[in-house]
Amino acid sequence: MAKAASGEPVLEADPDRVVALLHPLRRQVLQLLVTPDSASGLGRTLDVPRQKVNYHLRALEDLGMVRRVGQRQRRGLTEQLFVRAHPEVLIDPMVVEGGPATAIDQRGLRAAVAAAVGILRSVRRVWAAATKSGERVATVTVDATVRLPNPVALQAFTDDLREVMERHDRPDTPGAMRLSVTTVVLPVVSAEEAA
Repeated sequence: MAKAASGEPVLEADPDRVVALLHPLRRQVLQLLVTPDSASGLGRTLDVPRQKVNYHLRALEDLGMVRRVGQRQRRGLTEQLFVRAHPEVLIDPMVVEGGPATAIDQRGLRAAVAAAVGILRSVRRVWAAATKSGERVATVTVDATVRLPNPVALQAFTDDLREVMERHDRPDTPGAMRLSVTTVVLPVVSAEEAA
């Protein structure tokens, strides 16, 4: 039986397509279609009428997010089988209209969003290259919370990070790995505080 695509994730930047993909039932369908299933099978799993699932499946097929992978016979009927077309769908943060338009530090926040978009695009390219070559990829993710007493300490922290990267950079070493390092420092804001 066919399996879901093992290739690269897709980065979706078209606002209309993003709205279409964010429908709750379509998101559930995409989550379930890691393995092939039909509208009837999905309907049973989700406790939703087959016709409703079929409508959303066709919309996802039109968007290129699912593909047909065969048929199966069930109770005298032929069911079309679908599977997810991409392992992941990433939403380009720039799709959010206007970005942080009312933020005090618009420039800094826009730079953070641009950095996040750059990371998504880089991940997509690296994923595609790794899938094509079959080679493993050297990656490191550091996600930490740092408590700094004031803006002066923040500047010192930033200077230290830059110094560490410069100290470890070996541009003249033959065969050295070229690695992209992006550091974004943002205040920690809880979901409740942002609501």
